[in-house]
Amino acid sequence: MPCVKSKLAEMTDEEAEGHVLSVLKRSGKMTTRELEQEVQRTGKRCPDSAVRFLMRLKTAGKVHGEVSVEKGGWLWWVDEGKEA
Repeated sequence: MPCVKSKLAEMTDEEAEGHVLSVLKRSGKMTTRELEQEVQRTGKRCPDSAVRFLMRLKTAGKVHGEVSVEKGGWLWWVDEGKEA
């Protein structure tokens, strides 16, 4: 199946980081798919694939992430009141 170019506007790194951190602070632990859906509701998308972008935030210590067998993928969260 050919790759279809998304019609969603791409956020800057700063916009995406702020939005993702805000969503996680408000919603608690979320899967990658849930986060992608939340971002897409704004009519925008992350500057990189969601997994790559979230891994960059994890490496920078801004979010926590772990594999969840129960959810079938990665779970992401931030500690309330601060970054990871």
